[in-house]
Amino acid sequence: MRDAASPLELAERVLMPCVFAARHIDVMRQVVRDTAAQLIAHLKRSFDGGIAHRLATGRH
Repeated sequence: MRDAASPLELAERVLMPCVFAARHIDVMRQVVRDTAAQLIAHLKRSFDGGIAHRLATGRH
C-alpha cells in the first residue's frame, strides 16, 4: 500500500495542472489577439482600397 502523500506532493498534483492551464490560456489569448489584429488590418486595407475609393469616386 502506498504511503500518504506529503502536503508538498498534494500541492504539486493540484497546482501543476493549474500552471499548465494558465500557460495554455495565455497562449490562446495571444493567438486570438494576433488573429484579431490581422483581421482588423485586412478589413482596414480592404476598406481603404475598395469601399473608400468607390465612395470617393462616386462609383457605388
